[in-house]
Amino acid sequence: MIEDAACGALVDTANPGAIAAEVERLADLVRRIALGQAGRRTALARFPSAGEAVLLVALYGRLTGFMMRPMAGVK
Repeated sequence: MIEDAACGALVDTANPGAIAAEVERLADLVRRIALGQAGRRTALARFPSAGEAVLLVALYGRLTGFMMRPMAGVK
């Protein structure tokens, strides 16, 4: 789902220099906003229904142990 430089960044986790460089690039507010907006568009295109969104949030909650509050308007 992540497209490098389009809606996120793919970084070699075995390369501390690459991770540090990407963190530095994320200091740019305009870049962060653009990546966030592109990520949202990609997610909405790939998971168009609210039902899928609820399932995805539940999955993330199970995987991370973090449970989010229900979204307004979503049953």
